[in-house]
Amino acid sequence: MVLWLVGVLVPLMLSGCMAMHEARRDRQQQDMDIIRVQHLQQIGSWLEEYRRVAGHYPLGNKKAGQLASYVYIDRTNQRANHVNGVTRYSIVMSTELFEQDLSQVLGRPIRLPVDPQSSYSDKPLSYIYIADGDSYRLVGFTDHAFLFTKPLAEHSHLVSITSDARLHDGINYWDLMGKAPFKRVLAATPAKPELATDPQVSFRKAGGFSPATGQDKVLYALHQRRLNDVKALLQTGGINLSPNCLKRELCNALTFEAQFGTAEGVAMLLDAGANVAGVDGYHDSALMAAVSNADPVERAAIFDLLLAAKADPNVPNIYGWLPLAAVAQEGEIPLMERLVDHGAHLNFSPKVTLGQGPSPLVAAVKGKQLEAVKWLLAKGVRTNMQDDREMRPLDYAKEGGDAAIIKLLEESLGKPEPQIPSSPQGL
Repeated sequence: MVLWLVGVLVPLMLSGCMAMHEARRDRQQQDMDIIRVQHLQQIGSWLEEYRRVAGHYPLGNKKAGQLASYVYIDRTNQRANHVNGVTRYSIVMSTELFEQDLSQVLGRPIRLPVDPQSSYSDKPLSYIYIADGDSYRLVGFTDHAFLFTKPLAEHSHLVSITSDARLHDGINYWDLMGKAPFKRVLAATPAKPELATDPQVSFRKAGGFSPATGQDKVLYALHQRRLNDVKALLQTGGINLSPNCLKRELCNALTFEAQFGTAEGVAMLLDAGANVAGVDGYHDSALMAAVSNADPVERAAIFDLLLAAKADPNVPNIYGWLPLAAVAQEGEIPLMERLVDHGAHLNFSPKVTLGQGPSPLVAAVKGKQLEAVKWLLAKGVRTNMQDDREMRPLDYAKEGGDAAIIKLLEESLGKPEPQIPSSPQGL
């Protein structure tokens, strides 16, 4: 009888305790959701005020229009989380520097809030600011569902605020401020008001956001095109300009400036001792990064600077692409000439972990660049080489359907193969 009672009562007691715990957790998360919404409104108001004062949003950089700049307003270092599966053109910027930037432009001390939950049972909760050209997204997460959130998982709902709902998945900041469901949450008072203050005080007492390194400061100044600040930082010395980037991370100042900046900035970094052989988390060298610089004049000048500094043109990135193949795909013959003059191999088709990169000829064929194909053939490139798909340049030309390139390659196949090695090792 006693055993029977124990078998019945213990599960009931445990079930009751669990229900009480869940109810207590739910009430606490309701309070925290109110605070999270208030935080997002406050951060959004600073972003809009920044634009009114500066003429652009924080980290807005039209020259780096391809680049999405992430700021994690969070208790933890988010670098490793960010580089897991993000798009190629993105960079994590220092939260401490972002906060300083807001304070400087707005003319008063700004203290960014962090999520009121001080410990996490699953993934850390963050407020995330994403600047993309001259627009932004501000992202947060709530435990409960609201009419302005999107469900992600149990106890995780997305709040996505944007300056331009035409470009980004989210609700325009000003539209959201006028929505009744949002206004009701914004006007609510937490049952425990101390949840809005105590976590912020303890976070600041513990040191706040991760201190910005010298490398962080150089990258931030380069991003904002503050070259005088870059110069002053470099003169202090002791800054690691060739850091070890995490996989798929853009953190190398020289590769960043080669891709998104100017020849002036590249020269400044080289003069300060930046390693021309350094690579970022995609194994892009500065030379490879320069291929994507949107300004053709700056791109050519940066190429000249890097090649004069003995940059190796035969370093593939993680996808097996080389600078010569990349410019051949775009038909940029002057840059092709520069690279070959400085040792770029005409037939190199690197095999890397993620596959095999295209040879310069295959890249030109895929890009349907007839003049580049002619130029490469005149240099004596091999036309019979097969890649890991057992495809030759002619096969790719037939896939692309460019009649002039097909004819040119068919004619070249009847000629003797030149004795140019297929790689720097002569393989």
